[in-house]
Amino acid sequence: MQRRRCCANILMIVFAIMNISSTQHRVYYDDFSMHVFDIINALMVQLGTSCAFDSPG
Repeated sequence: MQRRRCCANILMIVFAIMNISSTQHRVYYDDFSMHVFDIINALMVQLGTSCAFDSPG
């Protein structure tokens, strides 16, 4: 349960950053979003893909 909560918090932070950066210049946003997805992929590998896709039971 703790891993799922941690992963959800990380994703909420990432989406908040993406929303803030969307008000910036479009080229900057495109470059930034590519880095964000790289970070998400690295986090999912470290936490395990089951983090966001746990099925109850």
